[in-house]
Amino acid sequence: MLTYLVDTKYYDPESKIESALLEYAYVYEEEYPQPQRYDPDDLDYYSNPIEGSTATTVLENISNYNTNIHLRLTAYLIGEATPHILDEYAFSTPFCFFGSLYVQNVGMEYALFLVYVENPNDIAMELWVDVYFQSNLITSLPVTIDEESSHYEGAEVRVDHLMPNAPHSASLRARYIDPAT
Repeated sequence: MLTYLVDTKYYDPESKIESALLEYAYVYEEEYPQPQRYDPDDLDYYSNPIEGSTATTVLENISNYNTNIHLRLTAYLIGEATPHILDEYAFSTPFCFFGSLYVQNVGMEYALFLVYVENPNDIAMELWVDVYFQSNLITSLPVTIDEESSHYEGAEVRVDHLMPNAPHSASLRARYIDPAT
């Protein structure tokens, strides 16, 4: 789960604002698959009151599973029952994927790993197996996932020239490739 600090500020020189709220809503990919757009007025918002014209609001326990967050700053004017939207902003939580790295075989100077990744096929990313000796990175090997193969087959990565009889560690690293850049 993630926590965000959201700074808000509005200018009210005529003192017309009775109260202000920072509202946020989750926009899930399952409900609005790309490139489908969503109507911000159809979302279910959570509301946090804003104390004063400048404030920092803490949004806690935000899902980190490829979620979009829609924010809006709303204000109720004195004597009015309907809020006015002062500003809106949407952002995505960090990219999240599910992957596993398993040791399949170990020799005197090599290790063979199996890599399994669960991610939607339309999300492009690069993968590496990083191998360490005493917390020092000694090699990064790219992982090639066969798009046609089943998830259950996995991808094999062989690491050679390891130091014999020495403990090594490995991790799976991913980088999201933004198709817009």
